Amino acid sequence: MTSPSAIRVAARYLASRGEEFVPQSEFKYLGVFLDGSGWKTLLRWFQRTSGEALLSEMPRSPHLTIKFDPSHDDIEDTPLGKKVRLKVVGWAADEKGQAVEVVPLDGVRSVSAVPHITIANAPGYRASYSNTLLKKAKGRDPEVRYGRDTGPTLKGEIRGFRWEE
Repeated sequence: MTSPSAIRVAARYLASRGEEFVPQSEFKYLGVFLDGSGWKTLLRWFQRTSGEALLSEMPRSPHLTIKFDPSHDDIEDTPLGKKVRLKVVGWAADEKGQAVEVVPLDGVRSVSAVPHITIANAPGYRASYSNTLLKKAKGRDPEVRYGRDTGPTLKGEIRGFRWEE
């Protein structure tokens, strides 16, 4: 169970960022969210390294997922607001999606089989397709273009996220 003091700390932190407090049970996932300059750096690196044109559907909040549908305990154990780094170590692309593989630094752990950031998807495909894309790339699927290219070290912040569907 979340303590009242943890709730107050979370509320103060979000208020300092100009954001509304969201009760922890409403977070859909926890992640390391890139800032605008990190996202631009990543897009430039991806296009230059892969030679791929960007697909049309880009994520609203580019991030590495730490935990999807977190429990109260998961959230309480997560250092919300902590600044961390992610090292880009590869990329994958096909006609349905584009993603980069990352190595989380600074003690961050992701539940993803292949930690990644979604770059873009084709219409009709969700960002979660990146999980399938990277598994195919690791399996050397001939329809997936893949590179083990070392890229930038990106900075992000650990946060919770929810969305209205």
